[in-house]
Formats: sequence, C-alpha cells, structure tokens
Amino acid sequence: MGSKVLKYFSLFALGSLIVVAALLIAAHFLVTPERVRDAVVPVMEQQLQRKVKLASVDVSLFSGVTLTQLEILDHDNRSMLIAAEKVVLRYQFWPLLLQRVVIDEIRLEHPRLNIERSKDGHFNFSDLFDDKQNPAVKASTVTSASGADNGIDLLISKLYVNRGELLFKDHSFGGAPHRYKLTDFDLKISQLSFDRQSSLTLWGKLNGSPVDIEGTFALGQKKVDLDIIVDNLNLIPFQPYYRQQIDGRLDDLTLGVDLNVAGSVGASIRAKGEVLLKDLDLSLNRLPKFPVRSQQISVALNAVFDAAAKRLSLENFALDYDGIPVQIVGEVSQLDRQPQLDLTVTAERWPLRTVIDHLPSSISREVSGFDPAGDVALHCSLRGRSDDGKNLVKQARITLDAVQLTIGGVRPRLEGIVTLQGAKLSSEALRLVLGDNILQLTLSSDDWRALRPVMQLSMDSGLIDFDHISSASVSRTVESSMSVVTSAGKNVYREINEPGPINLPLTITGSVEIGQLLYQQMQVDGVRANYQLRNNVLSYQDIVGRIANGSFRLNGHVDLRQQGLTYKGQLSGQGLQLELLVPQLKPEYQGVLSGTASVDGEFKGAGTQSIRVQQNLSATGSFIVDNGQMTGTGMLGSLAQFIQVPELRVFRFQQGKGIVQLLTGGQLNFDGQFVGSRARLYPRGVLTLGGEIESTLDLHLAPAVVAELDPKSKISSYLSDEEGWGKVPLIISGRYDKPAFAFDVAALGKTATRKATSKLQKKLEEKLGPEAGTILSEPGAELIDSALKGIFGN
Repeated sequence: MGSKVLKYFSLFALGSLIVVAALLIAAHFLVTPERVRDAVVPVMEQQLQRKVKLASVDVSLFSGVTLTQLEILDHDNRSMLIAAEKVVLRYQFWPLLLQRVVIDEIRLEHPRLNIERSKDGHFNFSDLFDDKQNPAVKASTVTSASGADNGIDLLISKLYVNRGELLFKDHSFGGAPHRYKLTDFDLKISQLSFDRQSSLTLWGKLNGSPVDIEGTFALGQKKVDLDIIVDNLNLIPFQPYYRQQIDGRLDDLTLGVDLNVAGSVGASIRAKGEVLLKDLDLSLNRLPKFPVRSQQISVALNAVFDAAAKRLSLENFALDYDGIPVQIVGEVSQLDRQPQLDLTVTAERWPLRTVIDHLPSSISREVSGFDPAGDVALHCSLRGRSDDGKNLVKQARITLDAVQLTIGGVRPRLEGIVTLQGAKLSSEALRLVLGDNILQLTLSSDDWRALRPVMQLSMDSGLIDFDHISSASVSRTVESSMSVVTSAGKNVYREINEPGPINLPLTITGSVEIGQLLYQQMQVDGVRANYQLRNNVLSYQDIVGRIANGSFRLNGHVDLRQQGLTYKGQLSGQGLQLELLVPQLKPEYQGVLSGTASVDGEFKGAGTQSIRVQQNLSATGSFIVDNGQMTGTGMLGSLAQFIQVPELRVFRFQQGKGIVQLLTGGQLNFDGQFVGSRARLYPRGVLTLGGEIESTLDLHLAPAVVAELDPKSKISSYLSDEEGWGKVPLIISGRYDKPAFAFDVAALGKTATRKATSKLQKKLEEKLGPEAGTILSEPGAELIDSALKGIFGN
C-alpha cells in the first residue's frame, strides 16, 4: 500500500515538473521583447496621446522587463517631454502563464522632464488632465496598435524615479523664457492612476535648495494631501509670479516651508504649518523712505484658499517679525480684484525697544536719543479695501505697559489704554508715572485718520514731587549710552548725542493742571498751563502758578525740528517773597535776602545737556524789590570791613531794581541800584558762571553814616555831596563769595577834583566876584588828581 502511494506521488511530481517546464517554454515564446514592446508602446501612446520612442527591450523571465533610452515626445513630435536612460518594469511571473502582464513597479533611472508653459498660459502636459482631449482608458485589456486583442493585461502599482531632473521654462511673461530646475530628485509614486488616489514621495533640489514632498494625490479629481518642506529657497528668481502683487521692489528674500497642503486644485486648498522668511529687503513705492528689512519672519499658518470664490480664510496666521509677534485671523476676499479685508489683528506683547530697532532709520534715528522701552499690546479690527489705508482700522485697543522715555534727565513711564472706534480716539486709565508721582492723562481726537490729526491731551495731578523720581534707570541709560568699551577693557566716555530733529505728523493741544509741585526745597502751587504742538513746534501759553506767596507766568516755545531742540520764552513774576523764594533756590542762603520782588525777562537757547545749555543760553531781564534786606553775605561782610562801617553787614533798602543780561557761555552782566535810608548801592559789572566777579560799586552813605567815619580821614570831606551824602566808588574782583574790594581811584579823583574846584570857585567868587571862577584851569585839576593818587595808590 505504501509503495503504491509513493509511486503515485512520484508520478504526480514528475507530471507537475513536466507541466511547469512546458509552461516555462511556452512563456518564453509567448512573453517576447517584441510582444512586450508591442504592448507597452501603444498603451503609452494611447494614454499620453504622444509619440513614444524606445531603443530596446530586455526581458528577463523571472525578474522583469528593462526599457532602454525611453523618450516621450511633445505635441510637435520634435521636442522632448520625458526621457530616461533606463526604465525597469517589475512584473508577476505566474500571471504570465495566463498571458497577463501584471507590472508591480516601474523604475526610471536618470529621467529628464521638460515642462513648458506657453504664452497663452497652457502647459505642454495640460491635455493629460483634460478628459475631452484625453479620455481615460478604462478597459483592463490592452490592445495593440492594430486594434487586435493581443491577450495581455497591464497593471502598474508603483513608480520610482532615481536621480531625476526637471526643467521648467515659462514663456507666459514674454521675452526670453524664465527657467527653473528641480535636480537630483528621487520620486516614488504608488497606485498611479487617473481615477484613483496615489501616494507620492519626492526629494530633490529646486534651484539648488532642498525640497521634500510626501503625501497623496488623485489626478482625475485634482486632489492633493501633501507635506511640503523647502529649505532656504531664494525667491528673487521667482519675481515674475508675485511682481504685480508688490507695489515696489524686492531685493532679497529667502523662503523656508514646512506645510501640509490638502484639497482640490482649482477649488479649495488648505495650508497648515510654518513658513520662514529670511533676509527680507523690500522697498515700497508708497513709502520710499521706509524700507522693510528683517533678518527673520516666521509664520505659523492655518489657511484655506477658495479658488472658486477668490477668497483666503485665515484660521490662524501667527507672525513673528524678528521677535515682534502678531496674530491675524479672518479672511481676504475678492482676490481677483481689489482685495477686501475682514481681519482681526492681535499683538499680545511688543517689546518697544525691539520695535524701534526695526523701524526705518529715518524714524528710529529721531527717537533713539530718548531710549524708548516697555511693552505695547494691540487688538485691532481691519475691514475694507486693502488700499483704504487708515480707514481699514474700524476699531482698535492699544495697551501700554511701562512704556518709558528718557527726557530732560528723568525717565517717565506711560501706562494705560488707547481705544480707536472708527475715526474717534479716546483713552482709558492713561497715566504718566514719574517715580512715585502719577500724572493722569486724557487723550482724545475726533479724527485720528486725518493727514495731520489733531489730538487733545490734558494732564492732571494733585502732587508732583521731583525728589521722589527715581533716577536709577536714567543713570544706567546715560552710562550705557556714554561708555565705549575698548579692546583693553576700559570704558572711554563720549558725549551723548542731542535728540532731534523730531518730525511728528500731528497736532496736539491740551492743558496741564498740577495741584502742588515740589522740587528739592521749592514748592509751587496751582500750576496751570495751555500748550500746543503744531508743525513740530511746542508752544506753551500762560504757564501760571503760585510760589513764595507770589505768582509767576511763563510763555514760550520749543522747536523740535532742530537737533538738540531750540527754545525761547518770556518769564514774569509778581509779589514774590524773597525770604521764602531764596531758600528754595539756594538753601544755604536762608535768611540772607528778604523783600517783595517782581521780575520780567526773556530767554532763548538750545540743547538739553548742561554744556550745550551753557553754550547757547542767553537772557535779558529786569527786577524790582520793595522793602528789602540783605544780611550775612560774604559780599556785605567784606564791604563793611573794608570801609569800616559795621552796620552794612545788614543792608536795608526801600527799593532795589536793575537789569541783567546773560550772554551765551555763562557770562552775566548786571546793572542795579538799591536805595536805603542809610546807604545806597549801585553795582555794575560781570559775573561768570564759575563765580568770578568784575564789578564797580558806587556806595552812597547817608550823612549820619558819614559823620561816623574817622574824622582824621581827610578824604571824608571830599566824599560828601551838597546834601551830606558820602560817595565811595569801589572796585570788586575775585569770587562772588570771597570778593576783594579796592577804591576806584579814577572815580575818586574826578569827584575830589570837582569838589575842590567847586569850593575854590566859591571862595574866589565871594572875594573877587563871579568872574573870578574863570581863572581855574586843568593843570590845577591835574595837580589835585595827582595828590589823591599819592594818598590811595594807583
């Protein structure tokens, strides 16, 4: 029994081998290169509607078919559309026994593709996707060129491309065609079909930049779902495709992309991922002075483009411009005409210092001297045509957080909210913080969109105490802006640049009210002012206040159009109690000066730094002091000691008045008179900024004081006038706080000469008559003057 089974099995195996061998022999004759060629070429020509050339076919029964030097011609049958050195077809062996060619894989070695777009915008492969021009071949049985059924089925599931090259030539812009290359690319496509979904993997270099694409597509439905990665692609060669969308010139821009693109071509496409722009250099025709330059702009994108509706919907557009973030949601419609915007723009935090650094130099240069800092947040709605400019802003909310500027040695901080509603502007909880001081601000405008909008800004505070303004931040700012670190590691200080010129395209009007203002020992109450900034000139009218039981008024302007700023003004004061005012200005002069003063003057200058102020400041003014008293000064003490009149240490006067003139460079010219009952002072001279004084002083002493002089002093008789007042002409030199006194001999000589001549004339007239006075001559006067010089010195 067992031997019979073994015998039958052996016979079956032998029969099977004979059948297989017979089938192999039949396949060898049935699957010939000629038959494969006759099957492949007609199918490709029928499917592509193009002439196909093939140099040779190599058939390996168990591995596949190799096509050598395959070339598909374009419509003109002259130029090449696709060419490949080698095409390898992998098929299944057993279906060959049933006269079916089932190709699992097609591999193209070093293919070359030539894609062109004509002047009318059609591609040289457009007909492949047009059902009317190229109906899909749905029959599974392939027919030969003669139309006879050759009995071979052809199925393709995978397509591979190794070391491919694609050249795209675009003739649609006129002139020489624009050329773009995809080189060294590898491609894998699975389930390639016009009516089914296919998968795609592509890696290559587009104009030398790496490109990686993976995903699926359906040719018949024109659907895609692709992940696209592009690294450092120079966009300048692609300018013809976006030139009309830019009203200006793009000189540099590099693109990086990491996106998923899904949807139907010509219908709706969604893009989601990240776009990176580097080295942006853009100049707009509308803003020729404000070029846009950036090192890096990143965009996190989730957007839908509806080609049929010509609409772009932004579900998320998170932009980061060199560290300045902006988020945009909404849509842009009418893309085929003038775009219509309906967007919401949000900026959670803008570092102001970074924003200033990225503004055009013509703007940043104007404000850099103020060292702006702090954060700004923005929430804004834009609706309207893209060319509507300011009218696009329907509403906005701007939040200022610790926005700081360095102005005049202090660093104020601005906080609060500015709201835009249509053309109107208003503020909420807006305040200016100066150390521990708070200045409440109210900002408004009826039409902020105007070419030069008019703003109203009022400021109010119950108390401003400059002694509680922190200067720590200012000190650091000043030091950092002045120091330059050398290679040796040492700080070398340089002068700070003066701010300006400042060009603000707006007009500001408003008022200021401060209940009490304190500065060191100075206290000013009820400060009120009106001001206006127009054409970059700040004018202040009627700054008034109360100080030292009196009042003052200040008017003037500051021209912001000049570097370092220039200024001019008028100052007046009435009823100022000097015993209260002087200690506020100079605490060490407490009790030195009293009386009621009025002042009136004008000044002009330029600069914000002390050295610049000294170089440019000039002023003229006058003063009147009623019922005054001076005591305890080094000047009066030295004077009393020099002429030996102790009571001059305390000088009382009914009225003092004079004029002063400050010259640029710090020189003060003065001319005054102080009239008292026992003494009168008539100073005239120059006081420098360093305290040096050069002055004459005519001291007039009352008869009672003259009588107290040393009777042995022969000059005392020559100092008295007809009313008995004595005149002592003096010269003051040295420093103001330590003056040196000397007699003005020239003035003494003239006075003594006149007095002696007058006395002698009277005596001669008494004895010889009125004509006797004519005998006096100049030699006599010179003799007296010479004698006085011998007494007092030259």
